[in-house]
Amino acid sequence: MSTVELTILVATMTGTAELLAEDLAEENEDLCSAQVRLLEDIEVADLEDLSQVLLVSSTYGTGEVPEPSKELFNNLDEQRPNLNGLLYGVISLGDRTYPKTFARGGQLWDELLLKCNACRVGDVLCLDASSGEDPLDASSHWFKKWLVALEERLSSGRLDKTLRRASS
Repeated sequence: MSTVELTILVATMTGTAELLAEDLAEENEDLCSAQVRLLEDIEVADLEDLSQVLLVSSTYGTGEVPEPSKELFNNLDEQRPNLNGLLYGVISLGDRTYPKTFARGGQLWDELLLKCNACRVGDVLCLDASSGEDPLDASSHWFKKWLVALEERLSSGRLDKTLRRASS
């Protein structure tokens, strides 16, 4: 496996999602070159320039995206740019003691990215704060598998482009 270039986008209120993103990047620096960025510091145009991201989001209030990321979320929902060149994955943090809104923050980001034609790689990973399991332990195996799936997707995309060029 070669090193994958990756941006980890974080939506957080208390910093838990950011710590998880930083820990995943550090633990897997041999597999990926990851830059961690807070969604509150991102504009819609920035998303159009990215090609592969992992979005790590906590859930806030009554199943909403974290407050600091709401402006970007609303702008993205209004503008609905075509993000068909974006491959992404989602880790959504929540608490099962709130079953109706469990891990809804990341799921809302996922739904919106799909509406913008981005392509999700793998399933959304939902982490439960009430499980007592460390978020890094709970996500490490999933993240490694996700990186392999992302790299396969990137390789097949390069192959598709090569084949299209060769046949034209």
